[in-house]
Amino acid sequence: MDRLLAEDFPWEESTHAGSTALEQGFQRDAEQNFRLALNQAKNANADDLVIASCLDNLARATELVGGAREKLYRESLGIRERRLKPSDPEIARSLVHVASTAYSPETHKAKDPRETEQMLDRALKIAENEPQSVLMAEVSEALGLFRHCGFAAENNYTELPGKVEPLYRRALEIREKNSRSGETDLALAQILELNYVLLRETGRADQAEPLFARATEVRAKHIQDLSPTEPGGAHRIGPGIYPPSVVSKQEPEYSDLARLLKWQGTVTLSIVVTEEGAAESIRLIRGLGLGLDEQALFAVRNWRFRPGLQVRPPLTNAQPAKVFVTIQVNFQLL
Repeated sequence: MDRLLAEDFPWEESTHAGSTALEQGFQRDAEQNFRLALNQAKNANADDLVIASCLDNLARATELVGGAREKLYRESLGIRERRLKPSDPEIARSLVHVASTAYSPETHKAKDPRETEQMLDRALKIAENEPQSVLMAEVSEALGLFRHCGFAAENNYTELPGKVEPLYRRALEIREKNSRSGETDLALAQILELNYVLLRETGRADQAEPLFARATEVRAKHIQDLSPTEPGGAHRIGPGIYPPSVVSKQEPEYSDLARLLKWQGTVTLSIVVTEEGAAESIRLIRGLGLGLDEQALFAVRNWRFRPGLQVRPPLTNAQPAKVFVTIQVNFQLL
């Protein structure tokens, strides 16, 4: 039966491989697998809605700049608008996807604010059929972000409490109701962070910090899941234990959301440098949120180190050793 399913739906294995690669931060591998899945679905004459789903996946692994992601999402939206009723929730999600790609990297504003707002208004009308649904959270967050970016680009923060905060708050309330205890809910972390940014920008840092602390707990668990190796036998720097040093490092990529909101700062990580000079057991000490914590991990795991040393008498007896170190990864927009 499994063999027959694999033959009937050849794109499913490629889609799973792409999703796994994207979760692990291997964007190029994800893009290759999602592109393969799309071609497999087309060659198998799959249903148009399957093609639309494959286009969405490929868009997720495609760079935002240059318009390629927007083109894929628009193609997917076109398919759904031909096949589904105007009130279908999948139409709303496609509208949100297109709206999320419509930002200029230079201005951090929507390239066509009027079209973007119309799309999000359409999505909101659909979501209102189920006002407490996850779809409503997705649309509310997207509409809030659209307005947030527009006001922030104009340094107009006085409008945020009245026109953005209610949308973020509604999205947060829905996410909290739908969050399952013990699960890593990145969607909840993200809307907590968006509320945190807004509160900071409107002079309410005391209200913002508890939200950020909750989001950081989720991000820290996610970082640990992405780098699960246990640091068995690792040493702390001290008498007889000499620290490793960086030989080469990869600069981190910016997440799309952090770039839109011009979010900057430093992510602090604890890592174990192995005897071979690789980073493992990466843990979050202090994050920035908005996807930058994960981007820091993706960069650091590619750093190479001169390993730390354990020195025993006589002093010439030095051996490479696993050593804990704390490192900082800076995110600065030019």
